[in-house]
Amino acid sequence: MLPGGVVSEALNILNIKPTLQIDNAIIKLNNYKSHQDYISHLSKNARQNLRTAYNRLNRDNLANSINISNKVDYSELKAIMGLYENRHTSRYGLSSNPLKSVYLKKYNYSTRSLFNSVEGLHARLYIDNTLAAFMSGYARDGRWIIPRLSINGRFCFYSPGIILIDKVIKWMYDNGFEILDLGLGTEPYKFQMGAEIFHSFNYLIHNDKDNASIINPR
Repeated sequence: MLPGGVVSEALNILNIKPTLQIDNAIIKLNNYKSHQDYISHLSKNARQNLRTAYNRLNRDNLANSINISNKVDYSELKAIMGLYENRHTSRYGLSSNPLKSVYLKKYNYSTRSLFNSVEGLHARLYIDNTLAAFMSGYARDGRWIIPRLSINGRFCFYSPGIILIDKVIKWMYDNGFEILDLGLGTEPYKFQMGAEIFHSFNYLIHNDKDNASIINPR
């Protein structure tokens, strides 16, 4: 939620203060005229890293492509969720087991919402016919909001994360989008690709003395 938004102003009038500020990262495409203009405004180091990533793919003769769609078939869904689970297990040390894996892929609310929503939008980067990175989110009013993004560690040498963002942004310019919302977290690669800090806030709303709910009016 941006400060000064309708919901935040209403909450301020009611003297309801945020309980938590969350740092998110967004790339404002409307700050640039085109994909080429966007690339030209990246830092020299970022442009070099992007060229290096593509040059490595070309040198090793590895085909790469991106697929962006509102729906994914079951085989792609399995690949996406497998990559998501494996990445989080290896990077964050989260434990996994067959029951948790089935729950995450079939019954988890966020998973079901992402892949069943009419606003769902999913990008898959393939390198050498293998899923190398993906981002899944919601397309709303010219904004693509990304709660899930993971890369395949097998392809780290080719920087699939920045290649994915580059290809997604080019597609977004071609399809009239204005903002790529990379969600919570301030990982360096997001800012390497031109992201800015965007604050959202959690509010604790009390219904009565015994019940409360947390909202994030983003």
